[in-house]
Amino acid sequence: MSITLIDSVNTILEKAKEISGKQVVLVERNDLKTYAIIRMARKNMPSHTIFYKPNHTDVINHIVAHECGHIIRTFGAPPEKKVIPISDNASRAKVVSDLGKNVPGGIIDFLHQGIVCQITNMPPDIMIEKWLFNEYPEIRPYQKISIEKQREEAIKSLSDAIRAAIPGKVYEASALMNYAFLRVLGMHFGVNYVQPFSGAINLNKGKALAEMVTKEYQNNFEGDVIMINRWAEFLGLTGWFRWVDFENVPSNYMETF
Repeated sequence: MSITLIDSVNTILEKAKEISGKQVVLVERNDLKTYAIIRMARKNMPSHTIFYKPNHTDVINHIVAHECGHIIRTFGAPPEKKVIPISDNASRAKVVSDLGKNVPGGIIDFLHQGIVCQITNMPPDIMIEKWLFNEYPEIRPYQKISIEKQREEAIKSLSDAIRAAIPGKVYEASALMNYAFLRVLGMHFGVNYVQPFSGAINLNKGKALAEMVTKEYQNNFEGDVIMINRWAEFLGLTGWFRWVDFENVPSNYMETF
């Protein structure tokens, strides 16, 4: 499918190319579990790849701009500061210890992957969304649709059925992160996104998580890592992932997610 991007997104694409020295390629993937996934290029890789679901082409301008924001933040950091989060046997053992051995292994792996993806993306996601809103007004209509889709999914995840199906620690951590994400962006955009969370979570904890972002954030890649670690400590998720050098990726990085 041919994708036509607006001028602001093309400008951001050029900025991502300039700062990283790599092209950005867009690839459709129907089997994604989320709107999009970015595979950032390492030294021996020719280009960054943004995989996206074709049924989200209504917000493709926002998706591409957002994922390029990750490229720009990451490649704006000194090489010695660039790291990526990974999960390994030690982190899985910590998850099993925290959740209890009575949780089935397949469920633990699914929850572990999901919560690590959420916590290692949401703090920088907030800063990228604020940057797009401030610097690129042309993108705002697409951004609004995209954020509202994320909000709808976050509200669905508050259901009693989901609360009953997963360990309370995971349910609470995920809900608090969704709340903080929507609270900070809602305040920045001038919209109340968080009313449905009343009664579903401890609002004081949610506000405290959001205030870390609004009051303590060092707005660069190094600050992203610091804030992710702060969130992990606050939510009791320390040890669920660890940081490794950005270039330290498996040989099959191009073929797997």
